[in-house]
Amino acid sequence: MAAEWQTLPGADVILRASGGKKFHAHKLILSLASPVFRDMFSVPQPPLTESLELPIVDVNDPPDAFEIFLRTIYPTRNPPITDAKTLVTVLRLAGKYDAKDVLDIHEDRLPLSSGDFTPIDMYTVLCACGRED
Repeated sequence: MAAEWQTLPGADVILRASGGKKFHAHKLILSLASPVFRDMFSVPQPPLTESLELPIVDVNDPPDAFEIFLRTIYPTRNPPITDAKTLVTVLRLAGKYDAKDVLDIHEDRLPLSSGDFTPIDMYTVLCACGRED
């Protein structure tokens, strides 16, 4: 079953993560969340061929973490992040794409299952992302 944000009408780009997993996305939403995406989409592209529905942008990111990262950008309910490794990867993707709103760890943006995170887990995550303070 497709994620809620994946079924929104009007997708105008496909992001293809490592392993070939494809995500139908919206350039406007991505551009508003990330200056990296905004700059990426401002580069003129060759015209599409008839066999290709939408332009495909390859991203060299792990698909599971990339999907969570994308979900934090879209104005939909996000699934809780239950392990420190996934949280670190999502925050690193937020840094890579300069998605500042995602880097601000708030319950509404990155819903964490707090029972799974000890204080040392959270400190480790924040240190890994350069947010020791």
